[in-house]
Amino acid sequence: MVVSKNIIISVFSIIFVQYIYCDTVTIINETPIDLFGAIYYTKDTYKRASQPFALPTGKNIQVERPERRLYYDRDVYFSPNIEALTPELSSGEAQFIPHFNIGALKGDTFYIIFYQGAFKGYSAFEKTINPVLQQLKKLPQNLSEAMFGPLRKTYQYNHKNEEVTVRTSKELSQQEQQFLAQRIPLVKKTLEKIVGKTLNDHEVPKIALCASGGGYRAMVSFLGSVKAFKDANFFDAITYMAGLSGGAWGVTLATMIDNPLEEVGPRLSKNLTSEIDINILLSLLWQKFIFDQPLSTIDIYGLLLSNRLLGGSYKNPMELTLSNQIKNIEQGKRPFPLYAAIITKKPYEWIECNPYEVRSEYLQGAVPTWAFNSKFNNGKSQGIDPEQSLGFLMGIWGSAFSANIQEIYRAMRDKISSSTLLSALDAGTHEELVGAVRVLPAKVRNFTYGMHTLPRWQQEILTLIDAGIDFNLPVPPLLGRADVIIIFDNSLHVLITKAGQLKAVEQYAQRKNIPFSAISYEQIVKKQCSVFFDKNNPKAPLIIYFPLINNKNYSSTFDVQKCMTTSYCSTTNFNYSQKEIQELSGLTAFNVTESMNIIRQALNDFIEVRRKIK
Repeated sequence: MVVSKNIIISVFSIIFVQYIYCDTVTIINETPIDLFGAIYYTKDTYKRASQPFALPTGKNIQVERPERRLYYDRDVYFSPNIEALTPELSSGEAQFIPHFNIGALKGDTFYIIFYQGAFKGYSAFEKTINPVLQQLKKLPQNLSEAMFGPLRKTYQYNHKNEEVTVRTSKELSQQEQQFLAQRIPLVKKTLEKIVGKTLNDHEVPKIALCASGGGYRAMVSFLGSVKAFKDANFFDAITYMAGLSGGAWGVTLATMIDNPLEEVGPRLSKNLTSEIDINILLSLLWQKFIFDQPLSTIDIYGLLLSNRLLGGSYKNPMELTLSNQIKNIEQGKRPFPLYAAIITKKPYEWIECNPYEVRSEYLQGAVPTWAFNSKFNNGKSQGIDPEQSLGFLMGIWGSAFSANIQEIYRAMRDKISSSTLLSALDAGTHEELVGAVRVLPAKVRNFTYGMHTLPRWQQEILTLIDAGIDFNLPVPPLLGRADVIIIFDNSLHVLITKAGQLKAVEQYAQRKNIPFSAISYEQIVKKQCSVFFDKNNPKAPLIIYFPLINNKNYSSTFDVQKCMTTSYCSTTNFNYSQKEIQELSGLTAFNVTESMNIIRQALNDFIEVRRKIK
């Protein structure tokens, strides 16, 4: 791009540096009622640092800003009731009393307004740079253009001046059909060696690997399975790979790196926040801010993920995009990757991402991946923004770990010097109760906005979350695409629920009237590999199911179920040693290798059944 990343950051830094040294602050009450305020030192406690003072409506009130205290914030709490401003507030009381920060970097002038039934406070700097913060109301288009239009024009990026029409056909994209035409000959050649027979073109099944969620555990386990397929010269028989959550990270690595366990393994022992180029991270956040796109902590979380998992294999990994994966799969040289998320709220509906397209059967539309999160209205693009980072999408796909995201955000927050950018990030951070899991959701523009015949045509912004919150197996994108689905279920409670996530998939297919093989659950979690195919329903896919369970032939001491609950295999663990990676990936690789004859026989039987039908 033309504009230097450092210049963008510096411009905003220069604007607010004039406000740093202020001992007296002015508070302007722009609400229609009289208020009272008091300054508090806040951290884990909320202790009053000043006597309450009046904030008459329409008046400018000057108050002394108390001295700094290391690690403490200085916040003004305000209320129509002076009795609410007690010498010390409980955390519960503090949560429900409106307040705003008056630290030195916030400047010396602050405003209080009443908007959509709630009191809001913000600084003059925030008012100058972003006149109406995201938590108040959406920045008006004409004002946004006046402020950032010239700056946007200086950005140089692919597809900048192109126009896009939302694709509403249910057919696969032309690019995916072309990929299949190039991949299938390689699949046919490889599969003929595996099953020991000659196949006609129409007899070649499309085989998919399906990677469940489960954080690093799911990622490492899936990569162990992939290694086993490669070692058995089976990987070139695979047409698709689908992933959600940690499994999506595994699919990303299997798509972009030849030997991911060897390359990525040494990096998994490091914290997500280490070895980060803060200037690149900030420039990507500023880019989204300048293009008026919703921001959330998922942006930071995802960028750190891409930096950790792809750093070392790629230069500037935070700047990678999903479209960059095209070169990894062109000419059909690797399986086609599919990534899943869901749209809130219940009932959850699925949306898929691939290197060429973001599409949703529920939304009944699709757009090129590089145009995703640009503005659309009535099926037409309203200008194309820079493509979303791969990291942002990785954050969406694996956003079920709210505790980790909060910890990461706290760790990174001190490194972000701009109060405006922090305000935009804070505004995009809303906790939603989704079942029993709290997530910090990402918000994106709806490409079907304004298309009056479609389900979400009135909703300009969509909230996307980890698809594992619905169920933990990314089978929906494969239904109708794949003939054979090999499922790697690395879910936490696979034994306790007796493959409960697979049950949820079966129920989903029934609800959507999609053919699916009947599953017997009686012995399913007692075997490394189970095969299900309904010969009376030839349109149903062959299901080959691998639960993450112990195998005494592999190790008499490694208890993977115990590891999930009391050791490094925990879903929320983001630090793996080389020994732990080898132990866990070794188990899943061993289970696949030990089951290779079962897979081979299942494919033979499946091909024969299909051959007789046709």
